[in-house]
Amino acid sequence: MPKSFYQKLDRLTRRSLLVNDDVKTGLAAALEAEFKVEKALGEADVYIGRVATDLDIIVSGDSDVFCYRNVKTMVRPTRHRGQYVFDVLDKSLVLRKMKLSADDLVVLAVVSGNDYESNIPGKAIVTNVKIFQKIKEKGDFSKEEMLKKYLLLCQSDRNFNVAKGGFFNCDEGNVLDPLDRSKGLEKRDKSRNMMKGPPT
Repeated sequence: MPKSFYQKLDRLTRRSLLVNDDVKTGLAAALEAEFKVEKALGEADVYIGRVATDLDIIVSGDSDVFCYRNVKTMVRPTRHRGQYVFDVLDKSLVLRKMKLSADDLVVLAVVSGNDYESNIPGKAIVTNVKIFQKIKEKGDFSKEEMLKKYLLLCQSDRNFNVAKGGFFNCDEGNVLDPLDRSKGLEKRDKSRNMMKGPPT
């Protein structure tokens, strides 16, 4: 890798913030003064998907959260020209535009690549929406039937069990453990050491 790659990586790591339990507790305490704060034991998006009500507005940068059946409105912070912009997503409008049902969106989240499993190669979200619309021409189907028809059409033997547990049932059983990020931290430390050069 060129030296510029490691310099960019170093700049990014200097801007990163390690979020540990103390940081989470402090943030929750500060937010509780104005907002209802829920702390999840496992994956936060699965927990939110389970406890959200029609009146809740979910603020999250994770677009997977929007696909849970109970989430109706989501505010997604994004950066645009150095400023934060807050996009308000209304599920009913999105579903109408995509010509899908709320259950279809749940299945779409399972198969289009998410925090738990990758998509079938070549079948990202835009392609999958078109496939779902084609399937829906034959009628409305349950989540399970829609997934079966999708897998049959794509000629795939994937089962998406972990993502299904999370999105279909809001089951944290298979998604409680956070991803092992220790390898990423090792790579970061190695790249930092490479930038410093050999000891003098």
